[in-house]
Amino acid sequence: MISENEWRLEAPEFETDRKRISKKMLKFPSGTPLQILFRKMISLLRRGKVKDSVLFFTIRKDRELEGNLAALYPHVKSKKKIIALCSPHTWLQKLRIYRNMYTSKVIVTDDYNPYLRYFPLKREQRFVQIWHACGAFKKFGLDGTKLKPRTEKATHAQYNMVCVSSEGIRDIYAGAFDVDRVKVCAMGVPRTDMFFGESVAQEIRSSVYAKYPELKDKRIILYAPTFRGVAKEKRVFHPPLDFERISGALEKNDRLVICPHPVMTEKILKDNYDKVWEIREFSTNELMFVSSALITDYSSVIFEYAFMDRPMGFFCYDIEEYDRGFYLDYPEDLPGEVLRSAEDFLRFIGEKDDPQKEKRKAFMAKYLSACDGHSGERIAGIIDKYVNQKEL
Repeated sequence: MISENEWRLEAPEFETDRKRISKKMLKFPSGTPLQILFRKMISLLRRGKVKDSVLFFTIRKDRELEGNLAALYPHVKSKKKIIALCSPHTWLQKLRIYRNMYTSKVIVTDDYNPYLRYFPLKREQRFVQIWHACGAFKKFGLDGTKLKPRTEKATHAQYNMVCVSSEGIRDIYAGAFDVDRVKVCAMGVPRTDMFFGESVAQEIRSSVYAKYPELKDKRIILYAPTFRGVAKEKRVFHPPLDFERISGALEKNDRLVICPHPVMTEKILKDNYDKVWEIREFSTNELMFVSSALITDYSSVIFEYAFMDRPMGFFCYDIEEYDRGFYLDYPEDLPGEVLRSAEDFLRFIGEKDDPQKEKRKAFMAKYLSACDGHSGERIAGIIDKYVNQKEL
């Protein structure tokens, strides 16, 4: 873990070679009259005065922050603004976004920000990336993009700081975003702070038990699969499992709780079972706190669950077909047992032993060493320092 003296460092400085940034950026399309007018309006907006404020920008959810940005927000003391809009955006929304971006001292995002591919920020501005995922599991950025490499590079060209969960994955993020390694900082992940305080855990458990009192004092195995396919295919997921058999095999005090990925809009369970439930009112992170074990597959939820120090299983019946590309050595680096069949799945949910504790420790040391319960405070301190910096 990081000591206080180690993280009281200066924020990475702005890229002094601004020509290098400009070469990475894209040329704004201006062929149609509307595009020409839009560019002129952006040029006017860019003349606005930069204010000592922080813009929290996300395309991951409408009207509210989630995950890392939601956990970071309360720690930032400077004046704050929020733009949370899933894409695509209307022309008026785009103008609002540009206006706020060019008048905010610091811009913080947790995903792609396509609006800074075309226009350089002002010299006094800063751009901070708080990536939405812990660790480094499935490949992303230049390593796993569907965008043209030039577009991908332009998206990340203006970062001043990229926050990651451990020292050991800095090179991965630097390569994926094509940024200088010095700008990739092992500051931790704000949403993991909740795992270091019992008050949050108790509050979440109380909420779950208030909604589902039948789960209290039960041994809960949480099954949290990720989606398959693309577009509409993501909505449907039917694993090769006989849930009636599983329900019958579970002991009296056991429950298998399925928490689908948010894009899986169709129910996984077609029937009702005594000991197998599908719950959508709570997130995977919330249901972790009432679970005794986790079964997932290719989801980055394994990084958060590692903090629970409880058994993990990986139901990878389709590993030959599922090809997203991984940074970790899959499955050797996984902090738990790989389950290749329905029989393996059934055996795992019946086991009470925990033979993988040492493997989990090694996993956390490699991927989560910067997460110590103070990530939000640490990153907010750097952001406030950016806002208050006068000599630029």
